[in-house]
Amino acid sequence: MTTAEVAVRDPRTLEAKIEYARFLAKAELLPKAFRDQPANILFAAEYGELLGLHPMAAITGINIIDGKPSISAGLISALVRRAGHRLRVTGDAAKASCQIIRADDPGFVYKAEWDMDRAKTAGLMHKSNWQHYPAAMLKARAVSECARDACQEVLLGIAYTPDELGADDDGGEIIDDGFPTLPNGQLDQTQMSEQAKDAAGMMTRRQRVEHDELRGMNKVNPADLEHVREEPDQSDPWQLPPPPGPKSPVAPESWQNNLAKLIKPIPLGTDEDRGVLLAWITGRPVDVADPRFTRAEVKLVADIVRSHLETAEGDTELAASNLWAQHNAATSQGEGEGGPDGT
Repeated sequence: MTTAEVAVRDPRTLEAKIEYARFLAKAELLPKAFRDQPANILFAAEYGELLGLHPMAAITGINIIDGKPSISAGLISALVRRAGHRLRVTGDAAKASCQIIRADDPGFVYKAEWDMDRAKTAGLMHKSNWQHYPAAMLKARAVSECARDACQEVLLGIAYTPDELGADDDGGEIIDDGFPTLPNGQLDQTQMSEQAKDAAGMMTRRQRVEHDELRGMNKVNPADLEHVREEPDQSDPWQLPPPPGPKSPVAPESWQNNLAKLIKPIPLGTDEDRGVLLAWITGRPVDVADPRFTRAEVKLVADIVRSHLETAEGDTELAASNLWAQHNAATSQGEGEGGPDGT
């Protein structure tokens, strides 16, 4: 797990993790080893955090066998590849082999092979998973054995599959965990003592009382809170509103002159009339003698003037008339009509 991955993880408190595990343990979609067993969920999640895994990935890929964490062959393969090593596994119901080439030692190939004769010698053929899924179990054994030999640092101490720790694993679920179960696979709490519930990771009566007390400690009555609205500290820049943005710079003199040449032939009226029309276009008062247009204003005024000149086919008087007509139509509700004739 890299420094970046550590930095973005959500650092939950132990209390929150325990509550999360106890609520999640009620889910019927969990693997059988975790149903109604929040302690197993918490244990797997903690190991998953060590490996840089999301809790759900850890729950589905990590099993607890006799207090020891075990890891599925699929998750082993994923961790090996995530570390940058090359892994290849092949096989069938008679034989399987796995090869790993480390990223830091590409010239050497680690190998592991498993066949049915080796499984018989190890006394595995009586298990239902080996009877029903021999190809998958041979590959799993080859992957875990090769990974332990090639890249132990990737597994961080979780080096064995559930099958290697003696569990009868059928399709990823522990078939027999020793606790009484209902037909739906959940633990039968009516057949368990308080000691058995505690051993299975379930909440005992005492733990439920402690849990309720613990949750109540952090509750606050909103009526007891004092709401105080403070004025921002003028000496604290973090509390002050952001300063206004910089004003748009004035357009270059050449821009101003070119715009003046464009407008000059059009009979818009007196300087005062021109100021009214330009103020309407730019949205601000304009001193005709020194308009100090910004670049955006120069483009806006020029576009409008050129548009009317093109519509009037170069007739400046018609263009002026249309400009004032547009102005009067836009301002007729708030102000009287205006124009070069003062009407």
